Amino acid sequence: MSLPTKEFFISYAHEDLQIANALADTLRQIDDTFVIVNIDKISLESGLNFRTQLEDKLQRSEVLFVVHTDAAKQAFGYTGWEVGYFEGVHKADDSPIISLHLTAPPATTSDRQGISLDITTDDLRLDTEAFKARLATEITSTHPLVRFMNEKRLALAVERQNARLGASRDIDTEQCVRAMVLSVFQNRKNKPDCTIKPQKQITIKTQRESLQAADGDLPPTAELVPVGEGAPMSVFGLPERSITWAAFRDVTEGHALGRTWVEALKAVIASASPNQINVDNSQIILSPDSHVYRLILTTSTTYFNGNMEVNVYLVEALRRPDYGDVVTTRLLKGLELASRFRSLFLEKDSRFYWQNVKMLRAEEIRTAARAMVIELNLLQRDSMDAGLHEPSVWGKLVDWALLDSISNEWRPRDERIRATCAKLWSAKTREELEPLRGELVTVIRDLENGIRPYNGKLIVQMADHLLKIVQETDDESGAESVGVTS
Repeated sequence: MSLPTKEFFISYAHEDLQIANALADTLRQIDDTFVIVNIDKISLESGLNFRTQLEDKLQRSEVLFVVHTDAAKQAFGYTGWEVGYFEGVHKADDSPIISLHLTAPPATTSDRQGISLDITTDDLRLDTEAFKARLATEITSTHPLVRFMNEKRLALAVERQNARLGASRDIDTEQCVRAMVLSVFQNRKNKPDCTIKPQKQITIKTQRESLQAADGDLPPTAELVPVGEGAPMSVFGLPERSITWAAFRDVTEGHALGRTWVEALKAVIASASPNQINVDNSQIILSPDSHVYRLILTTSTTYFNGNMEVNVYLVEALRRPDYGDVVTTRLLKGLELASRFRSLFLEKDSRFYWQNVKMLRAEEIRTAARAMVIELNLLQRDSMDAGLHEPSVWGKLVDWALLDSISNEWRPRDERIRATCAKLWSAKTREELEPLRGELVTVIRDLENGIRPYNGKLIVQMADHLLKIVQETDDESGAESVGVTS
């Protein structure tokens, strides 16, 4: 005489394993001896063919349960196959496929009967006691899973009686289902409600071999993927969608800042090689709207199949608000700009002084050229921030004749420096680098000779102007203090 066995199969995605286990524990309560629950691959034996074992268990099972939640799935591939196979082998007996879902059934069983646990996102925001109280009134004898368990218990009780076996232990099926739903609720409550990524982040997807073959560049097929809600592609004036490296270079080629964007990204990604310790987080770029961003490499993941994903944050530099008199503020910022320019190109200790650039090794010249253009961009950004990009503003701070002389000396040399640095970035061999180094040294030396006589005068005139304002302000404050005292 065969034993009165009831066999069920639970199909689930890996992310829903805890829910599948809760359902399995509940189904086993139907009978303490003669219920077998096959939980997908957990029920398989090692050393034997997995597909063959799954087929055998699906053939023996009289009901297939499909667990489904609204969570994003990474491993839902087997579920569709199991549903299809079960339908095929049980076509004649029309054994049921029942989905157990939070709010809506999966696409694979949308035309079949299902059991909704009715756990919405609003429910998940309830505290546990409030949800438990609701279950006491909602899960009764009419609940689909309670009815299913009672029907199977009754059928097994008849078979046990026919087989002259003792009765199964008595259980409260309503309480069993309530406990299961509460377990699912608690499991889901530990999942994220929502995740917001306000920072600007880009993921660069490429392959290790392609990156190595690119020799300091990125492969044309590498993909720049914007991540989160921070609109990272806006930093480059681009729409928020993925773009290949080749396309990125093409669309930014004509932009005044395009070269610096390309070089900065190349430098960061080049430092993201497997086992790299000294990553390059020193890169700074300027956006079209003159905001300054640092490129911060957060993670570099290399997969066994050779794929690489490099995550880069674009972190905006702090902008401090201005206080006090606008003329005083502009004078101070003008002094800072003039002094920074002096320290960059006119002082012999600077790495950008023409004699020091002349002595750089060939492998160092491209890095120096990149840093030089970044500093020029920052000078330009700070000048715009202070309103000092308008000649009329400068005209209120220094003599027009001095301003005109500086402009005539600076503009053509600024263009020549940027053009020479751009050619240096593209150079690959020492034979290409050496003449370009000489060209850069020449233009920086010409810059020093042309600007030095005026830079000192500019600093002196702004310092005198600032000193005059300070003296007048102090005199006025002193007079007011005397008036108050008297």
